[in-house]
Amino acid sequence: MTETLSIGTVARPPSGASGEARQNYRVSQGRFPASLEYRVVNDGEVVASTDRNQGEIQVRGNWVTANYYHSPAEEAAGAASTFRNKEVDDAPDQFTADGWLRTGDVGSVTSDGFLTIHDRARDVIRSGGEWIYSTLLENEVMAAAVVVECAVIGYPDKKWGERPLAVTVLA
Repeated sequence: MTETLSIGTVARPPSGASGEARQNYRVSQGRFPASLEYRVVNDGEVVASTDRNQGEIQVRGNWVTANYYHSPAEEAAGAASTFRNKEVDDAPDQFTADGWLRTGDVGSVTSDGFLTIHDRARDVIRSGGEWIYSTLLENEVMAAAVVVECAVIGYPDKKWGERPLAVTVLA
């Protein structure tokens, strides 16, 4: 995440961790450094950091960017635009009113502070009240020997809101 400049998390397992426990720490995105605050927000509410609580990861700290070069807000104030970033333009509320950076990542943080990112918020499929991570489905489909490429997207559904649709390239 470039908005956190030099470092966002560090994936160093705790001393004494071995075997499967050590591997679980290594596949996470790691811990946040002490000078970087984080929170998990689900449906507008800050939730406790446990493996079960998932939501958007938000961060703030001294080395988290405060704004974007020629952001829509700057242009509204009269700044000339020589640089455009479509992702930023499409997400004008990248920062909360109280100064947190909305990362756009959906994840969970363990009680000992290790972050696991599950998906990008815009890629999560919301079906019948459930959050379905496109990355998990893509990995399952890719496990089939006949599949070369796969993308899972949310497809509109009258009953469920969205349902997963796997688009594949077969061998």
